Amino acid sequence: MRLLIIGCGAIGATLAEAIQGMEEFDIFYITDKNEDRARRIVSKCPKAKFISPTDESIKARLKNVDLVVEAASQEAVRHYVPIVLGMGVDVLVMSVGAFADDDTRERCFNVAKRKGGRLYVPSGAICGTDGLHSASADVIQSVELMSIKGPKSFQENEYLLAKGVDVNALKERTILFEGPAREAI
Repeated sequence: MRLLIIGCGAIGATLAEAIQGMEEFDIFYITDKNEDRARRIVSKCPKAKFISPTDESIKARLKNVDLVVEAASQEAVRHYVPIVLGMGVDVLVMSVGAFADDDTRERCFNVAKRKGGRLYVPSGAICGTDGLHSASADVIQSVELMSIKGPKSFQENEYLLAKGVDVNALKERTILFEGPAREAI
């Protein structure tokens, strides 16, 4: 199997390390808008090859890829997933919150239908939906989700930029959002 990982944060890096030890993969590809971070992972994983995060580079590589794993951001879903699906390549989306946006969801689903690429959405990525489903045998009155991430994962976040939050200045745990899940997306 030939794989492309988009995003080299915690999920992408962990996936790359796991794939490195799997015989099923002779080579896999990694891209990230933070090219230094991607190159650091490639330097630790001999099976990995770096791809520039440009549309042209990714499109060229998709001809030799069986599956793309998006592990970057909702912005990456909006930008890259239609490109991947448009070339008929399957994609596993980890940043599933992007599909709370009706336009993004419809665009991706429509491209998948037209071009034949399959869109995989793991249930565990949707705030433990598999666990919620099991718990639904009883009455669920509310669900609370706490997500702890490094400040750099929020760089260029539109919501925080609009609020004037400088993520580089954050030195301790800080609540960046509190409210309904749909508004958090």
